[in-house]
Amino acid sequence: MSYTITEKCNGCGACARTCPASAIAGEKKKLHAIDGSLCIECGA
Repeated sequence: MSYTITEKCNGCGACARTCPASAIAGEKKKLHAIDGSLCIECGA
C-alpha cells in the first residue's frame, strides 16, 4: 500500500511522535514520510 503526506505537512513532527510503529520520519520543518513496511494503519 502507498502512503502520502501532503504539502500541508509543516514538519512539526506531531504525527511522528504519535505513531506507535515509528513509521513516520522526517527532518524538522521539512516534509515527513511514511514507511509503508512499518505502518500498521492506525490513522496517526
